[in-house]
Amino acid sequence: SDGSRVRLNTASAIDLRYSVEQRRLTLLRGEVSLDSNANDNRPFSIDTRVGGLVTQGGQLLLRENAQGLLLAVRQGDVTLFPDTAAEHRVKPGEVLQVAMAGDYQAATLHGDPWAWTDGVLSVQQMPLGEFVDELSRYRPGVLRCAPEVAGLAVSGTYQLDDTEQILLLLARSLPVRIDYRTRFWVSIGAA
Repeated sequence: SDGSRVRLNTASAIDLRYSVEQRRLTLLRGEVSLDSNANDNRPFSIDTRVGGLVTQGGQLLLRENAQGLLLAVRQGDVTLFPDTAAEHRVKPGEVLQVAMAGDYQAATLHGDPWAWTDGVLSVQQMPLGEFVDELSRYRPGVLRCAPEVAGLAVSGTYQLDDTEQILLLLARSLPVRIDYRTRFWVSIGAA
């Protein structure tokens, strides 16, 4: 209602609470991108399992992962309040990995964390095993990658609305074989 824009990725859930004094988003699971309306004077508070954040007109992305939380800031002021560490102002362009213990460090990524908001998976030299994990978020059923090909590097921009085409492109560009047990049970192995 304030003009902010919230997008959820696959398997994600949030809770929104608005009042006269505040705007509050709780990331329950998954991944969310937020473009907070800077013309609203209320702070936008965000609660996650590793701590809180506050922004005023920030554009940011939050993604829960095995290490804790990935935080990427495109623009605006964002302050991170980890549960067990001192607050930290996150600058536009920064991408941080925030651990459950509250410590954080610059994240090294093999792709554009914002790409899914445009309906694509954009990667550079991403290991095939990691790529398959990402791709499986957008495809029903089981998608597996054999350990012997998991280290092959994948680069490119792929349209997420056609995962079958992505699998075909992988088979053409890498020395891999795509085996279909059924449409919903797919394995990627050495060619």
